[in-house]
Amino acid sequence: MFCLKILIFYMFFIIIIYFNVKKKYFFYKRFLNEFVKNGKLTSTKQIVDNTFISVSKKLNLPPHLVFVKFFLRLNCSVESRSIQLGRKIHHVPFSITSKRRLHLIARWVHEIIAKDFRKISLSEKLFFELLEILTLKHSKTRNKRKMNLDQASLNRANSHFRW
Repeated sequence: MFCLKILIFYMFFIIIIYFNVKKKYFFYKRFLNEFVKNGKLTSTKQIVDNTFISVSKKLNLPPHLVFVKFFLRLNCSVESRSIQLGRKIHHVPFSITSKRRLHLIARWVHEIIAKDFRKISLSEKLFFELLEILTLKHSKTRNKRKMNLDQASLNRANSHFRW
């Protein structure tokens, strides 16, 4: 049953990413835009593409499947937001859309890579982070996702403040 759910998720993301004619490559473009600096889209695109290709060679998977697996491993459906009522601030869990999920995933990866002060290139930092995420090893990005889910579950009693 669990394998069937995973298969359905894979098919869902493949359909969204590759067969949506109106928003062609929407997830890829959103992820790419998080890394663009000073408007240099072509150099950023080359770095990200080469990184995904090298990860796909390392894992013996096609690049599009690596991309889908990457987003499925970091997928999160709940986010905790701060709402102020009177003088008190409450952290309230909200369900989030697929656009917001993508934004959170890209932002988490970008923050982790920006905080990495090793003297290696951006592509190598991204390569190591993607490899850790996809091989289910200890990853800082997965810790960010876990902290987000923990924060939402700790504050689930405040869900009545959404309205």
